Amino acid sequence: MANYNIFFSLNNSYFPYGKMLLRSIFNTVNLDKVNMIVVADTGLSDEDKEFINNLDKTFILDTKLKTEFNKGGTWGEGWQQVVTTKTKFLLQALNKFKTDTLMLDADCIVVRDFYELLPKKQPIQLCHRGEENKQVPFLGSYIFVKNDTMSKNFLKQWIYNIENSSSDRAKESPNLGKTYDSLSSEEKRKIVLVGRKYVSCYNIEEFKSMSPLPYIIHLKGGSLSKTIDEDIKKRIYGTHGFDKLVNLYLGDV
Repeated sequence: MANYNIFFSLNNSYFPYGKMLLRSIFNTVNLDKVNMIVVADTGLSDEDKEFINNLDKTFILDTKLKTEFNKGGTWGEGWQQVVTTKTKFLLQALNKFKTDTLMLDADCIVVRDFYELLPKKQPIQLCHRGEENKQVPFLGSYIFVKNDTMSKNFLKQWIYNIENSSSDRAKESPNLGKTYDSLSSEEKRKIVLVGRKYVSCYNIEEFKSMSPLPYIIHLKGGSLSKTIDEDIKKRIYGTHGFDKLVNLYLGDV
């Protein structure tokens, strides 16, 4: 497989998460295989941009969108703006750079190089959690897409489903499943599924139980927060058990 891009959306509210993700990528991933790390700017400060621009192989994608978590908290207006536009900006980056791309959530930490995990021929790879959540079997925190027609059509349909969803809560993952269900049997056979625990591991107990070990830790929220400070206190400095990694990548904050 040719080199690939890594993509995620980020604003100033979530910058502590983004800083950990970026540092973990540079500490863990073989960057010889990475063309570019594309960060969709959804409300970064000048200081945030300076931090990103000082890193090798980074590109800040100007989205014209300015969001903040404190505008409504979890599932509020700011949160929804980021989550519901992430796929749109992924497609924009895919069209701009014409490079196979792995999209991650900003609240992830990479602990193993995932290059070996990426499909070499198939156009799409999705995070599957159907055994634990049959109603929402796919998680939108990890998706790999090749620079081809099937991937772009899949993203366009996913974007359409998100934009036409009447839900006032989570839209991304439920509509990812809806998009997958709309595919033909032949198209579904071209999609590679990776178990959720390998690319979205939630806590240290889960991590230690896996063999081989997970590639990505996901500091996924388990409850609602009204402010970003409350969110960070629960999720970064919470009960997940990854305190050593947090101190490694966020010790200067």
